Amino acid sequence: KTMDVLRKNKNFQSFLLQQQEQGNGSGAVLDMMSYLITPVQRIPRYELLLREILKNTPEEDVAGRDLTEKTYNQIRSIASHINEQKREMENFTKLIKIQNVMRGLHFPLFIPTRHLCKEGGLLIQKNRNKVKERVVYLFNDILLWTNLRNEYKGHMEMKHCKCTSLPNSDAANDGDELKFLVTSKEVMITVSCTLLSQKKGWMDIIQELIAK
Repeated sequence: KTMDVLRKNKNFQSFLLQQQEQGNGSGAVLDMMSYLITPVQRIPRYELLLREILKNTPEEDVAGRDLTEKTYNQIRSIASHINEQKREMENFTKLIKIQNVMRGLHFPLFIPTRHLCKEGGLLIQKNRNKVKERVVYLFNDILLWTNLRNEYKGHMEMKHCKCTSLPNSDAANDGDELKFLVTSKEVMITVSCTLLSQKKGWMDIIQELIAK
């Protein structure tokens, strides 16, 4: 929000432009976002530096090693926290983007505990309806699909689902080995993939989410 306000402030933008022009050729003046990201980018460098210091600190220097190790662990913890916050922000951005382009959705897609696990184009047959090309979004709690015009067409809650391959039989149709079923009490969808590796990728993560 603060950056949005500053971007609309003509005096502030004029000041930034003036500073950048004064620094042209010297490499001394970066844009605003570059300055803001600099502290975050330095954390991994500090982690690497402390790791090398610890590696080259003599074993007999107990106090030095203890201090360096404590500092190193603190930096690692900070780096881990930053990475987690970055992942959460990226997920938040993805969810908002998907929600903004999707039409006909009757419930809020963004909730703090929801994150996107996988997405892609697949052929889906819902119950006994025709097979149709869909864009499928797999979240940690729901499986959702739209048509190619980003119109919502349905979803299933993962906690109520089962995911299985089509039964093996001599009478199986061509291509059945590339299909799998996702079923709940109300809905059954048959998902068709183009490669066995694609099928395995989708089934593995769906089954993992169902088991949680």
